[in-house]
Parts: sequence; C-alpha cells; structure tokens
Amino acid sequence: MGVPESDVDDVYVDVFMKIHGNVGTFKCGGPAKLTTWIYRIAQNVAVDYHRSSKLNKMSTEFNEESPKHSKARDGACAGRNAELLKWLDGELAKLSERDQALLKWRALEIPYAQIGEWQGMTEVAARVRHQRAMEKLFTAAKSVLSEGAVPQ
Repeated sequence: MGVPESDVDDVYVDVFMKIHGNVGTFKCGGPAKLTTWIYRIAQNVAVDYHRSSKLNKMSTEFNEESPKHSKARDGACAGRNAELLKWLDGELAKLSERDQALLKWRALEIPYAQIGEWQGMTEVAARVRHQRAMEKLFTAAKSVLSEGAVPQ
C-alpha cells in the first residue's frame, strides 16, 4: 500500500491494534467476510499514514518565513497576500485544466473516488495525479523561495 519499509512495522502494529480494539464490532454472518473487514482496516491505516506523512512533509518544507494566507477580507491584513495569490494563480495556470480541476476539488475535500469517477480514472490514479500536481507547485515554490523572489 505504498508504505516505506522503514515504517511498515509501525503501520503493521497500528493495524493489529485497531483490529484487536474493534473485533467486537465485526458482525459475523454480515455483509462482509472477516478478511475483507481486516483488509479495509489495513487500507484505512495506510491512508492515514500517508495523510500524516504528507502533512509532516508539508510543514517541514515551508518554514516560518513562508508567506501565509490571511482569511481577513478587511482591516490591517487586507490585501497582504495579493501578490502571492497572483503568483499562485499563474502557477496553477501552467498546469493542465484537468490538474487544475483536481486541485480545486481536493481543496474542497471532494473524495478521490468521486474525482476519479468525474475524470474517468480510478481512485488511485486520481490520488497519483493530485500528488504530482502538488509536487509541481511545491517545486515552483521552492525555486522561488530559493531565489528570494516570492512577494510578501
């Protein structure tokens, strides 16, 4: 499920702890077989692992000096990120329309399965495409940050 070998043991233990803690909720003779139920738990733990590792990676990639978006519409902070948002809009425009749509849908927390259905691809393909599009944006941001040219 794409978990690096160095972390497999930790994920493995998490899976068995969840199975042990929730085995009482499994309905014997219900709609799912025990093996299917266990597989689904393993899949969910793997997804949680990937989500948390992405969040950790993102938080270390952008340090305190990185520009932050202000949600304020007026007041002292109004318009502070206008140049940054203009830059981001330009970077998004460099991506394909399909990738732009995917990024916008994920920003709205639309599930990968739904996005895959809309774009005629599997859920896994939608995840991979999203990751690649995000990597393009991160690469652009890193190159601009290293040049010190990001608008403040």
